[in-house]
Amino acid sequence: MTILEHLIHDPLTRFIAQAVAVIVASRVLGLLAKRIGQPLVIAEVVAGILLGPSLVGLLWPEASEVLFAEDSRQILNVVSQIGLVLFMFLVGLELDPQMLRGRGHTSIIISQTGIIVPFVLGVLLASYLHPRYADDKVSFTAFSLFLGTAMSITAFPVLARILAERRLLRTRVGALTITCAAIGDVTAWCILAFVVAVARAGGVADAVRTTVLAGAYIAVMWCLVRPLLQRLAARVATPEAMTQNVVASVIVLVFLQAGRRKSSAFMRCSARSCWAQFFPRKAAWRARWPNGWKMWS
Repeated sequence: MTILEHLIHDPLTRFIAQAVAVIVASRVLGLLAKRIGQPLVIAEVVAGILLGPSLVGLLWPEASEVLFAEDSRQILNVVSQIGLVLFMFLVGLELDPQMLRGRGHTSIIISQTGIIVPFVLGVLLASYLHPRYADDKVSFTAFSLFLGTAMSITAFPVLARILAERRLLRTRVGALTITCAAIGDVTAWCILAFVVAVARAGGVADAVRTTVLAGAYIAVMWCLVRPLLQRLAARVATPEAMTQNVVASVIVLVFLQAGRRKSSAFMRCSARSCWAQFFPRKAAWRARWPNGWKMWS
């Protein structure tokens, strides 16, 4: 038994060690990224790569196996997903829809252009990659559609982190950027559902269901949930009314909608962020929400 195995003897200790390793690596690389003018989230992505098989697993395989044991990765993934749910909700809550007035048409054009151009380039690239890397059982149609879609999907949480770090979320440019990314993300995931259906040769019904569920989700949130949230905001008219019960209720709603993400590809990061847009648009209520959030710290 190595020293590391002796120190990490239970799931809690292993998770704490994992968290410490991730935080330290992210912050050290973050200092280097800051010196060259790069966002902190880029350093965090690089830290995740280096802590994996690319560096630590290659140079210290025994330590990597103990620290990031296969049976412990699921817990780490669950905790990261919880953080992502809350972060994307707060990103959507900070976004001011008033900045997008008269720019809806522009947002759609920009987002769809950001889908079409990389999609076409991905399909063209597939004509070169398919005969060299694809299995004989994979058709060119499925291969090219999948590659085109993969090139089109945006790293939505990464973009949100960059805008939040640069304090651009409450600017017109930031609002337009995050909106275009959300629209493009929803479109790309719906396209991916159709691509998977083509690859499975006959599962088009699942793709249609995904698209219909996306539209139904937005309709239900706009017509039913939004009025209920407006009533909640009316009762929270003063900072004193933002009690722990109100904060807990909002968090429960966030987790309930996030728990539906596996029902279709749409229920992902863009859905979590867009969900916050169905909250009342009164600036005073949105400004009081962070104060209620701090009560838990």
